[in-house]
Amino acid sequence: MRWDNIMILQAVDRHQERFGGGEVWGADGRQLMEEVAGRQVVEDQLSRGFIRELDIAAAEGYLTFDVEIYGGNLE
Repeated sequence: MRWDNIMILQAVDRHQERFGGGEVWGADGRQLMEEVAGRQVVEDQLSRGFIRELDIAAAEGYLTFDVEIYGGNLE
């Protein structure tokens, strides 16, 4: 499977439309990835590829996001 940047941006757009077209807060990256994939993603390589595509979209100015880690012990 290969990630399609257009499909990722369209999925982000759908989330923004649910929030009235503005910023989306509290979006879950895994849920977004699985929405685009159309299935549960358990392969680390696919997850890393998705993250890389998000980074590319951000570097090109198509997307902005902040990574936040909720709960759990990071140590």
